[in-house]
Amino acid sequence: MAGNDLVERYIAAVKFWLPEKLREDIGAELADDIRSEIDDAEKSKGRPLTEDEIAEILKARGRPMTVAARYQPQRHLIGPELFPLYIFVLKIVAVVCLIPPVAAWFVWSFDRYALPVPDTIASPFNSFLMAFAVVTLVFALIEHKGIDITKKAEFNPKALRPVIDKNRIPRSDSIGEIIGAMIGVGFYLAGYFSQTTYHFPTGGSITVAPEWIAFWQIIIGLAVFDIALGAINLFKPYWSGPRVVARLLLNLAKAAAFCWLFQSHLVRAVDGVPAVAASQFQMVNDKFAEFALPFFGFVAAIIVAKALWRLMRTLKPRPAVA
Repeated sequence: MAGNDLVERYIAAVKFWLPEKLREDIGAELADDIRSEIDDAEKSKGRPLTEDEIAEILKARGRPMTVAARYQPQRHLIGPELFPLYIFVLKIVAVVCLIPPVAAWFVWSFDRYALPVPDTIASPFNSFLMAFAVVTLVFALIEHKGIDITKKAEFNPKALRPVIDKNRIPRSDSIGEIIGAMIGVGFYLAGYFSQTTYHFPTGGSITVAPEWIAFWQIIIGLAVFDIALGAINLFKPYWSGPRVVARLLLNLAKAAAFCWLFQSHLVRAVDGVPAVAASQFQMVNDKFAEFALPFFGFVAAIIVAKALWRLMRTLKPRPAVA
């Protein structure tokens, strides 16, 4: 029913502004409260409410951000209505300011002569502290002056975005995986990955390691499993424990194959190009071999973390909001 969908979208919008540990409990409590109000209204009218009538009930409750603020401890510098937005803005500022120093540290940890650490890491942290102070000051002034920045436009529950089930697998992802795997298989069958010497259109050639052929044999073997898993996900588009584990193993196998390929010093010879270009090829080749294993560890950690997140989602019961 459209009305149930509207309530579900409203609950999801409120939960967005709540701390993670409070979302499910408060979402369930709010859902029960709204359902009770709708039931009472339907009994008094003697008929089910229309979508517009349910929208009016939700509108009377207020904006999702304001409702979420009522369930949180009261703050004095930043009021309850502004506090969720204040935290949201601070999170964005933190991401923008802290990614550069983390990336710089990652590069510096492998090549300590590549970057001057004090200049590349300390400065963004100082920028974050400055941004934190400015954002806090702006929100404190808005609160002190009583400026209303949340109600300039009338709240319309029907404009809330649809609820996205995080345990659902988008069919577009499954179709993309199948098409990508089939393209790789097609190129392999056409012989593009069964040679070790490739000629440039402008002249010259590049010779790669023999591991190149074995690498593609592994990748194409994994592509067959990709196609099978994508087909299953296409018709049953929800993550399950076995499929999470299957995707985890496939992604780790692909990452390990790339690591093994680049550690083999992929480029063996570059002919018919200027000496400077050949030297640059060799330098990049050596860097790939040097960083292959640490980068694999980094990627593997991300793959495992994503799989654990998906697995927790499959085990977590979905609250009924209907």
